[in-house]
Amino acid sequence: MKIEHRYFSVLTVMLCLAASCNHEEPVVDQEVWRGEQQTVTFDLHMPETPEIESRVITQDDMYAIKTLDILVFRADGGDERFDYAIRGVEMPRNPSMQEGTIRYYSGDLRVAPYPQRVVLLVNCRQQVDQLLSAPDLVGMEKWAMLSQLKFTITPGEIWNTESSTNYTPLPMWGENEPEVITSTTWRLATPIRMVMMVATINIGISSGTAAEGKFVFKTVHVLNTNTSGHIVPAPGNVTLGSSIYTNYGEMKYVTAPTVPDEVKPYSARHFGPLRHPFDPGEKFLTREIFLFEIEENQSPTETFSLVIGGVYGSDTATTYYRFDFFDLFDQNRRVPIMRNYAYLVGIIDVVSSGYPTAREAFMSGTGTMGPSRSVTRSGHLQQGAMTTGISITEL
Repeated sequence: MKIEHRYFSVLTVMLCLAASCNHEEPVVDQEVWRGEQQTVTFDLHMPETPEIESRVITQDDMYAIKTLDILVFRADGGDERFDYAIRGVEMPRNPSMQEGTIRYYSGDLRVAPYPQRVVLLVNCRQQVDQLLSAPDLVGMEKWAMLSQLKFTITPGEIWNTESSTNYTPLPMWGENEPEVITSTTWRLATPIRMVMMVATINIGISSGTAAEGKFVFKTVHVLNTNTSGHIVPAPGNVTLGSSIYTNYGEMKYVTAPTVPDEVKPYSARHFGPLRHPFDPGEKFLTREIFLFEIEENQSPTETFSLVIGGVYGSDTATTYYRFDFFDLFDQNRRVPIMRNYAYLVGIIDVVSSGYPTAREAFMSGTGTMGPSRSVTRSGHLQQGAMTTGISITEL
């Protein structure tokens, strides 16, 4: 039996996003420090993305810091071990310093002869407090401790982005290069690049393209997603890239997903679909779809995918199209969904009506070509009656 595949053209851009706390101290079973402390400033470099209009949360909401917790690890050779925890305090805004995506916080670090690794955890106080309530944490190996920090949502729920007054803040992580804190240290030697624990997918019709006149968006269905994620990426899954600031160190890049063991089996995934509707006349969904990391899966029925619903041409009924994320250089390999990435899917043309139902579109088994990672490339791919323009950028 011949299976007909129906596609539309897309322009896909994948951007890697670069990255008021309370004064009370965290409750943690740690020894009482009777030595000297030093108030130290932290430069937080938040992810950078272009400002895009959205009917839901703003860019400021996306990178808002509601809480900042700090876990400090001894890094004096061999494994890094937990030492103590403190809260971060937002510094008064100084127009001459508070520029762009940089945020300034401070914390009272211990003056000690050994190097200290300062780990910043944003918007996950409940998870941090739960972790710190456990006994015998001092001396615990770093990843053994941080791997316990997870964020979970109920199966069937989407990330809450209702409005600027009703949304779930995005958890973030960042850390410094270990350094010795002295009585004269007033600022960490390197800035801390913050990394979101989720990926975001922005999707719609690209302005000025053929699709504008012949396709009206109705819904996006998201299938085969995870309901839990690690707040901190595993060692080895983040690397350093080229410097973008002369004296501010290097950018952190996510190179592989960090997925909790309990949601790795396909049976633990949420098939969905998670439904994201478009408002009448709306052409783009921006800052609305947030997902935990998903490992690559080459099975057409088990892999993460999108099913897009809309009205084509003179049709009166909504039909559906499947969209998969393939590697640009290996068109048979689906890629993982990774934290701190924004996947921008812009439709540039639609060549025919889709499938009558979302299920039929999903069961078609494959979709249009999608993004790769860790590359900067652009080009066009021809696949039957479909032309796909792809521009892929990792900042």
